[in-house]
Amino acid sequence: GLASSASGLACFTKCLAAVYQIPDTEITKLTAIARQGSGSASRSLHGGFVEWEMGAEADGSDSVAKQVVKEEHWPEMRVLICVVSKGEKKIGSTSGMQ
Repeated sequence: GLASSASGLACFTKCLAAVYQIPDTEITKLTAIARQGSGSASRSLHGGFVEWEMGAEADGSDSVAKQVVKEEHWPEMRVLICVVSKGEKKIGSTSGMQ
């Protein structure tokens, strides 16, 4: 994610994983933890293109992000980000998703 909440919580989750020596092979489990702080943070733990799976458990424990393709999949792809407004959104993300 581009938002500070997504990138910040993904970084925080990754740092805690390093402190507790959780291996990178457990990244899918870490996405469920990061998601609790910010949904987009779950996608930010992977590189490349990522799918966020809704899951079926009431507690959201199986709502995880999984890498679809690695970052090398489309080496010619470029991303352009344009800021169209510096103002606050009229409707916050949490309210908008309900």
